[in-house]
Amino acid sequence: MRLLKGEQSGNGIAVAASSSVPRVLYWRAAGTPTGELPRHTHLVEPSLLHKVNVTVDYIRPASTATETVPAFSERTCATVAIGGINIAEALVSKGLATVIRYRQDDDQRSSHYDELLAAEARAIKNGKGLHSKKEVPIHRVADISGDTQKAKQFLPFLQRAGRSEAVVEYVFSGSRLKLYMPKETCLITFLLAGIECPRGARNLPGLVQEGEPFSEEATVFTKELVLQREVGHVPHLPMHAVAAAAGFEAPP
Repeated sequence: MRLLKGEQSGNGIAVAASSSVPRVLYWRAAGTPTGELPRHTHLVEPSLLHKVNVTVDYIRPASTATETVPAFSERTCATVAIGGINIAEALVSKGLATVIRYRQDDDQRSSHYDELLAAEARAIKNGKGLHSKKEVPIHRVADISGDTQKAKQFLPFLQRAGRSEAVVEYVFSGSRLKLYMPKETCLITFLLAGIECPRGARNLPGLVQEGEPFSEEATVFTKELVLQREVGHVPHLPMHAVAAAAGFEAPP
């Protein structure tokens, strides 16, 4: 299988066998912290599109919502390794995830549960990541991806900076992306200049608007090419285009 992307939460990844639909897998025994910058990029980004070995440990059935617990769809929980390295164990060993404790009568757990516990013990002993006794730095990210006024204000800064580095956080369509810029600590909407891809399906009040032909193919193509990868860009569009799209434009 190929590794396509990491889930935004850091708790899972999307993989695909040759000529198959991508499938999301979760390492259920390892939970990542929330409310921080994406942790998965550190381990997943260098491995994108590489072959991975997947061992399905169990399938967690869908559950209905209760007063205290939200509903969950069916989840495939698996052990995923690349080059002999268990990704969940690597996250735990770096202090980027913790091992979930189970009831003694619960057999639905990772096939490498003992190794995960050992990795967590080492991380705690060495004060790695979230186990560190140092004060956790606060990461503030400015999201200007949907704010026209902020996009206008930010454009001159980007133009003066010239080429900028970013990570593709999300792919809206074949030509519209959301980028995270580490140096500027902000999220922006980004358009590929000179092209227009077919519009995808949209959920509107009371109905679902069907996508144009080849919209899904264009989106999948761009996802496999750049999603969660480091990219460089040079914004150069006129100000009125920023106002229209609340984003930035540059050559593909």
